[in-house]
Amino acid sequence: MHGAHVLCAVCGGKGGAGKTFLAANLALFLARQGHKTAIYDADVKGPSLHTALGIKELAVPGAMAFPPGATKAPSGLRATTFDNLSLIARPPRINEDGGATRFAPLGDIKSDSFDFLIVDLEAGLCAELGDLLFSGGKCAIVITPEPSALERCYMMIRQAVYHGIKKLAEKPEYKAIVDRTLAGDDSGNLIRATQRALKQIEIQDRRHAVEMRRRLKAFSVGVILNMSRSREDLLVGRMFCDTVASFYGPKVEFLGHVPYDERVLLAERKGVPFLQEYGSSDTAACLEMVGRNLTQNLAVGLCNPTWWDDVFLLDHYNLLKVPRGASPESIHAAYISAISQYSEGSRATHGAIGLEERKKMIAKIERAYHTLSDPEKRTEYSPSQGSGVMDEGGDHSGVAPVALSTSGAFSPNMISGANLRDIRLSKGLSLEQLAQNTKIRKAYLSALENEEMGIFTAPVFMKGFLKCYAQALGLNPVEVLEKYMVEWDSGQ
Repeated sequence: MHGAHVLCAVCGGKGGAGKTFLAANLALFLARQGHKTAIYDADVKGPSLHTALGIKELAVPGAMAFPPGATKAPSGLRATTFDNLSLIARPPRINEDGGATRFAPLGDIKSDSFDFLIVDLEAGLCAELGDLLFSGGKCAIVITPEPSALERCYMMIRQAVYHGIKKLAEKPEYKAIVDRTLAGDDSGNLIRATQRALKQIEIQDRRHAVEMRRRLKAFSVGVILNMSRSREDLLVGRMFCDTVASFYGPKVEFLGHVPYDERVLLAERKGVPFLQEYGSSDTAACLEMVGRNLTQNLAVGLCNPTWWDDVFLLDHYNLLKVPRGASPESIHAAYISAISQYSEGSRATHGAIGLEERKKMIAKIERAYHTLSDPEKRTEYSPSQGSGVMDEGGDHSGVAPVALSTSGAFSPNMISGANLRDIRLSKGLSLEQLAQNTKIRKAYLSALENEEMGIFTAPVFMKGFLKCYAQALGLNPVEVLEKYMVEWDSGQ
């Protein structure tokens, strides 16, 4: 992790979004919280973190390139006037191949020297971002509510996912499969394209496909909305997160928003961080909330509830994001919001998905609304029977795949623990891997397979663990619960 417990890159798809402002002030907030923090300016074309932190002595011309014979960029730590905050020396300006040496100074940082290492990443570095995310790092993507900025961020994330998946496909023939299925896809539905690639790889090497799925599960990003001016802007920010999670695959955490504030420019002109100059302002409070969310949610390690595969049961309620007991008024409001998110003129999804994907999504939303808004249809509707979110021809939507039925795998009326074990082994999963994926202790998973009911203090706990177990194997959890409960009931 380049000498830090948590490596977090602050990045964006377009210059001027406020990455450096946020990186500097978030690092200062972490340092004030007692975290040993370092900050690194990875923008080789225009490093400016020193200015945002008020370190005027670094505002001097940098080297145009490496000295003759140099093999890597010079590095070193520079103390700042702020407790617990250090600045890592910037790289020299490089005209070509800046990515090859961009992170070289981080290699000299001793292991676990810092709690947090904040990297101010140059806008639009898709390959570098993909490498970071799929090697255990975290990123906080800075967006602004303008359509052009959102479009560039969508583009950056798509490219980062593509480069990351291609890196996971270690063999040349598997990389070629990723190229065929992802590189040429212009629908914006990366989940579906990734599923197709993994299925092709699985034919040749099941274990490698399983490992790729496992590593995809850890792909997560945070999103910060900067320069918001209205409640509508906040809604756009949350819709951006939902769209990324629905069509591109990663788990997305909305870290918060920072309102537009003219005093940001005033603080820069004074040569001091915003938190230092205007620490009692509402904008500073928003910055601190983003910092808390980063440490409490993003930094601890988000886990994607889907596997980019057939494991998440999507139904009409999930599609409209309403609870089972939602009122008709809530369902109607959710329907209006969902339609506005995916309409052709939507600011929130500008540049996110293709026209055909929009049409499919709107059709699914319409079906969900017509079912849930009709009392009789809603009463008859059962998520276990499928939610109507399958595309024509049986293709899964990009929002989330429907869980597989157990039909044909088990007896018609009963599921045993041995059946579950056989399915797990057929997918090449060990109990240790399943425990890591589901966040359930190995002892409980083993008890489900061995039908050791005594370990569970009440049926409700067993049901919850069994549901997660089924979802992780790509099974229909409702059906598994129903058929496995025959075993539970007979054992009481």
